[in-house]
Amino acid sequence: MMDNRGVTFVELTISIVVFAALILTLGHTVLVGQRAANEARRQANILLACQQVLELVGQKTVAQMVAEDGTTFSIKAAGPRGVLEPGGLIRVDKDLNGDGIIQTGSLYREGRDECDLVRVRILFDEKTIVEKVMAQRRN
Repeated sequence: MMDNRGVTFVELTISIVVFAALILTLGHTVLVGQRAANEARRQANILLACQQVLELVGQKTVAQMVAEDGTTFSIKAAGPRGVLEPGGLIRVDKDLNGDGIIQTGSLYREGRDECDLVRVRILFDEKTIVEKVMAQRRN
């Protein structure tokens, strides 16, 4: 009778290959997750920066807002280096619906107080991130 207590070379090789495949799959999963987390962090930074730019533009008069049309800006990228990432653009439209007519409206239903309306869009990498129609009472 033969003694079969040991592990053959073929069995050892197969187990090493299976173990290596599992380790590689786990490593790839971690890398994909890390890339997704970095992109999510980048998108959150872009959104926050664009909201801050929108707030700053919204504090200005309508004439100053219109003058900001076409202004570009950069944001600080996430990470230890904090590199500035260009790609931000401010768009201000007085023609809200594209028909060539400058829009005005009233702050109250009675229509006594006329106001100027402008649409402010903050773009990053040519995509609209935040947009807001702002009304300012005429003096």
